[in-house]
Amino acid sequence: WAYLSLLPVFLALWAIAGVWIVFAIAVANRTVDLTKGFPYISYCGSYAPQSCIFSQILNTGAALAVWICIVRYHQLRDWGVKTWHNQLILWSGLLCALGTSIVGNFQPIAQVWPRETHLR
Repeated sequence: WAYLSLLPVFLALWAIAGVWIVFAIAVANRTVDLTKGFPYISYCGSYAPQSCIFSQILNTGAALAVWICIVRYHQLRDWGVKTWHNQLILWSGLLCALGTSIVGNFQPIAQVWPRETHLR
């Protein structure tokens, strides 16, 4: 299990770098106005082209989280943790990974009905 212990570290570094990259692109494109306050990362990732990068970062992070949850499930099983505790932890982690993927793929700005797009 030694080299797999680096997965959570890699996920953390991936997420931190990804958030700052999306933020930097949003500031460079003038999608966000820093004079009005510090924007949420989901707002920074709502406009193209940074929305594509935001989606890819969150999808990759969700895939890493699934991998970490499965590895941890097997570790805890080998250590003799009760089955229902272990399964609860596994399914909670998988649900969180699914939520992360959904957030990455369905930005609020992109969810506009076609008839409303010409009104902007």
